[in-house]
Amino acid sequence: MEALTASSLNALRKFDQIRGIVEKTKPQLVIATYEGYAWERMAFNGARSAKPDIKCVGYTHAPLFERQHAAWRPLGERFNPNQIMTSGSIQKEQLECTKALNNTPIEVLGSKRINTLQKADAIEFRDTQKKQQEQKTCLVIPEGIESEIKILFEFSLQCAMEFADLHFIWRLHPLFSFETLARTDHLYRSLPDNIELSSQRLEADFERCQWALYRGSSAIIQAVMAGLKPVYLHQQREMKFDPLYELKSWKDEVESPHDFNRVMSTEIEFKDHCQAALEYCRKTYEPFNHRPLIKLLDKTVSHA
Repeated sequence: MEALTASSLNALRKFDQIRGIVEKTKPQLVIATYEGYAWERMAFNGARSAKPDIKCVGYTHAPLFERQHAAWRPLGERFNPNQIMTSGSIQKEQLECTKALNNTPIEVLGSKRINTLQKADAIEFRDTQKKQQEQKTCLVIPEGIESEIKILFEFSLQCAMEFADLHFIWRLHPLFSFETLARTDHLYRSLPDNIELSSQRLEADFERCQWALYRGSSAIIQAVMAGLKPVYLHQQREMKFDPLYELKSWKDEVESPHDFNRVMSTEIEFKDHCQAALEYCRKTYEPFNHRPLIKLLDKTVSHA
């Protein structure tokens, strides 16, 4: 059944499209994201079908999840990247621990996702703002998956209705809009006053919040870098897919509205654990460094 789904057909379509592009343009190098999607491997296969000596690079630009399997899985020369580049040293270290990728060079390329609020005094900024702001405000940041949007928004709506002193800012992935969702779901048509639908820039939302409620969204990395305390929503009897799974302190985890209210009622201490989380996230999205890419291009062209 899975072979007949839209995602499987899309992966096959990517193979055919990229094979056709490579046949016409004859490039020496192809770069695709490297998150574990089938279409990424089919992109490499398509490129090599048209030009067997082409170099294929996978770019891991997002956090890797605990027990994530596909990105570590060797599928043979036609489907594996010749080199992997990452957005930070955290992913580089995680991938280097995998025996299956021992022969694959891995370098840090960096990312453009560096938050503009990232400053040396980010923690002091958040601490001062928290003391000055009486309203307890949480940013809700779901992934770009409709089922995940529903889980996070329904949970925070329940919290908002039970605890009127808590304020929530709902933010959507760019793939979605509140107008589109409201056409098919009554959830968005009548909301309490303590829920706000955001249309502002991500950085502007960071400035107004002290906490960030999340599940699988990689935006939590930027939220922590802006000084927000992460709160992971875990549902019972499910496997966790937390981008911050390696953080064992400062991050909170909740399963019920009462858990969440307890977290929001506890004073945030911007001390050692917070600094460790901030450093971890800074190593996940490091400043963009073009040198590894230029080096690879020079090497590829010289051997052409």
